Amino acid sequence: MKALIMLVVAVFILTACTGEDVTPQAYMVTHDDVVFRGFKTTYRGDVETPSPVIVDSQTKLDKYLEETHDQEQAFVGSSSFDAYIKALPEDFFDTYAFIVIRVEENSGSITHDLNQLEVNNHTLSIHIDRMVPDGGMTMDMAGWYLVVELPKDTYEYDDVAVHVSG
Repeated sequence: MKALIMLVVAVFILTACTGEDVTPQAYMVTHDDVVFRGFKTTYRGDVETPSPVIVDSQTKLDKYLEETHDQEQAFVGSSSFDAYIKALPEDFFDTYAFIVIRVEENSGSITHDLNQLEVNNHTLSIHIDRMVPDGGMTMDMAGWYLVVELPKDTYEYDDVAVHVSG
């Protein structure tokens, strides 16, 4: 009987802590000529504002991966991101660039979607909506790496600003 009670309590605790998290570990949404991707990673608690990084060449990608390798093991070592990087065609950066944005959420159930891109005074403004589930959230915290892929010839910018709402 004691074992049965402990099993019931353990199941209750695990259910309460994890909820019914059906949030994908990675996702992709296409908006016209722009692809928006999310890669779920661990929560570190040190991201106060989104910090975009422009990756527009293989050299910049290699540098970014090298600089973030020790700090971002959960991201750089994640199978979804690794698969994404390995699947990039060799000529990807001839036509496209991407911007990596790290955000952290108080629930792993919160995802994101690209709302708008606009260029003003050579600054690309990326507007992102937080997608908060209606039916409750899981009790885990999560980091997300959001990747915005865009054609190089469509958007001319020197800087990037990120606006997250919702």
